[in-house]
This record gives sequence, C-alpha cells and structure tokens, in this order.
Amino acid sequence: MKKTERVITLKQPEISIMHSSYYYTYPDTVVLKNKYGITDLYELVQRCAHDTAKEAVNLLAEPDPERFDTSYLKYLHGRLFQDVFEWAGCTRDVPFTFSDGTTATALGMSKSDSDVKFAAGREIGESLELFDRVLAQKNNLKGLSREEFVPEAAKLFAAINYIHPFREGNGRTQRLFFIKLARAAGHKLDFSAMTSMRMTYASIESIRNDDIAPLEHLFEDISNPKKLRILKRCIRELRELYAADKSPPEEKLVISAREGVLYKGICRVVDQDRVVVETANAYVNCSSDCFTPEQLSAFELDHKVTFKVLNTDEMTKKFTENISMRRQQERSKQRVQHCAKAIYGNADELNGIMRMIRIEPTLAETFVERLMPSSAEYRNNETFGREKAGHTENFGKLADAVKSYANVIKASSYENLQKPQKIEKHYVQVVRKFIRSL
Repeated sequence: MKKTERVITLKQPEISIMHSSYYYTYPDTVVLKNKYGITDLYELVQRCAHDTAKEAVNLLAEPDPERFDTSYLKYLHGRLFQDVFEWAGCTRDVPFTFSDGTTATALGMSKSDSDVKFAAGREIGESLELFDRVLAQKNNLKGLSREEFVPEAAKLFAAINYIHPFREGNGRTQRLFFIKLARAAGHKLDFSAMTSMRMTYASIESIRNDDIAPLEHLFEDISNPKKLRILKRCIRELRELYAADKSPPEEKLVISAREGVLYKGICRVVDQDRVVVETANAYVNCSSDCFTPEQLSAFELDHKVTFKVLNTDEMTKKFTENISMRRQQERSKQRVQHCAKAIYGNADELNGIMRMIRIEPTLAETFVERLMPSSAEYRNNETFGREKAGHTENFGKLADAVKSYANVIKASSYENLQKPQKIEKHYVQVVRKFIRSL
C-alpha cells in the first residue's frame, strides 16, 4: 500500500511543551501509573493481562454495535482497562489530568527498539476522523465475501495501528475491535492462530515500508478455518517443544504457505493432514490437499525441500494433466495385456513386469531384449515358463507395447510417486531379484 493509499493522512506533527508523556509513568521509572499502585513492571503486566482478558470475554458476549467507529474503539479500551488506568478510553493526543494533579499527553510515539514512528500531533485526531468516514463509506465491511473482506480489513487495521491512539493497550483493543467488526460482517477472526512476533512483523512492515501484504496474509490465515486448525496446532506443538528452551516459537514466524510463493527449507512434519517446513525465518504450514501427489512425494522428514503451492487454476490444470496421463497409462497397459493374451493366453501374465517398469522404466529395455525371438537365449528362456516359438510377430507387437508403456510412465513422471524407498520392501526385493535374473 502506497502512502497516498493510506486511510490516514500524513502531516507535520506538532510538539507540545505544556504537557509531557513523562507524567504517564511513576517518577524515575518506566512503569505506567495504575489504579493498583503497582510499581513493578512485570507484576503490572501480569495483573493487567489477567484483568483485560476477563473483561474481553464480557465484551465479546455483548451485542455488536450498529455502527463501528473510533468512539466504539475508545469504549472498548475504556472497558478493557477500566480497572488498570485512570485514562482508560482516552486518546493520547488529548491532555489527561491524573488524580495526583499531573497532566500528560503523548503527541509523539515510536515502537520500542525500532525506528518506526506512529502518528503524531494533530495527525492523530484527524486520522481518527478519516478512519470513521472510510469505515462508514464501506458500510462496516458488510456484504463482502471472506476473500473480499480480508484485504479491506487489513488496510483498516494498518491504518488504526499507525494512528496508535492510546498510550498503552492498542494491540488488545484493535484486535477486539476487528473481531467484533468481522463478526458483524459475517466472518470470524481468531488471533490465537498467530504469534506475537508475526503481528509485530506485519504491523511494522505496514508502517515502515507501506507494505500491507504481511497483514493481508495474516488476516487470510486467521479467517480461514482450515488454515486456523493447522496453524494453532503448530503453535501449540512448538510451545510444548520449546517449553524449557530460550527460543520459544515467537522467535520465528508461524505462517501458512501462500499460493505462488517459492519456499526453501527443512521438512519438519509430513502426515496425511499437513506439511510443516522450517525456513530461515518461519515455520511454513500447509494442508496436504494443497499439493499434487507428485509434490507430496518430495517431502521427507528432516530433509531439504523446495516447494510452491499452486493456485486454483494451476492446481486444476495439473490435475487435468494427471487425469490425461492416467488414461494414457491405462490404454498402454491394456495394449500390453492384449498382446500378452495373444502370446500366453493370459492377459495378466505381465502385470508383475509392468509393476517393475513403473518403479524403474529403464527395465523395459532389458525386458524387450530378453523377450525378442532373435535372442540367442530365447528358446531356453525360463523367465516366462512356456514355449514361444511361432509368435515372432506377436512378440514384436508386445515389445512395442512394453516400450510405449515405459515411455508413458516416464512422461507422466509417475516414477516420482513410486520411488523404491517409498514403496513396500517386498517390491524392492522383487525388482532386485528380477534384475539379477536378467
């Protein structure tokens, strides 16, 4: 998203010398003044998280408002932090006077340990007004399909995140606002399917680089039921795995694979439901049914893999091609069986040979050499256990049919589905025995 496309406006911030953000905290500390009187940062964080989580449950049980706007955003903040801060529900651009007589504002704010700066001065109030107008024009995002809702919600989320209207508690308030906004529009958002690192990354990208693609990806993931199940399972397993480790799952993004994006990494999970690949900075999750059988065969646990999830059109094309190839294989197989019946009286006589050729198509050449009557060993050949004299013409047709079958197998890449290490050991032993016998 370009700067000109942002929901908010960008203007030169004002600097106030009458009020200071310093008065939001206790003297000589970084601890925000709070109703508990807690001066230990860790203790305050824990108590605040507990109380706001309880209040969030109450707010989710309330009916959704007829109109979603920044007044409702302030209401949510006021309710969430009513037991924590005196200034709950008040935006940081408006001077607030505490019970101790001090007055504070926070006209300028930036992300800690980052060069990312949020809206400042008059920009805060003006941007909130613009946010209201845009959301009203879009009818609170009602009447949209999930696919249409995702990018629109991501843009609005990026806007309110940049405005960052409150001194503290923006993230919790924003998420609750958008959960209820989505619900009223007929959709469901589940932010538990993301790590804090992913939210931070997506939010920073939307501000620093005007790129809302990571936020769109996030909203796609947390609104898609199938992706939700896989992502929540991965996050849960990672937390269990790293419970006693110094590198919790927040150290890497946990995402679903995007269509058309090439991923390279190590396969960590592969089962009938999903594939998880660890890349340099993320755990990439994907449902197994997003891959063709050929793609799935390439995933081996703890091995390097490169993959791309096909989009719907590509997947349809691939499956159509596979169906066409399967039909060619069946026709070629029937031709071999027809020739086998003419020679041996049994159409299934060479089914075992064809199974071996499917595993290793180059075996067809050796088989054909042994098959033809011109071979010096033909009359004593015990591989097939019967006399073949007088069938030279039929042998020629059979040889052509076998070679054609092998060529179809090669062209369809069927061998990728039937790697020797992927099939039963019995068949591997049969192939090796057959090669030795030849």
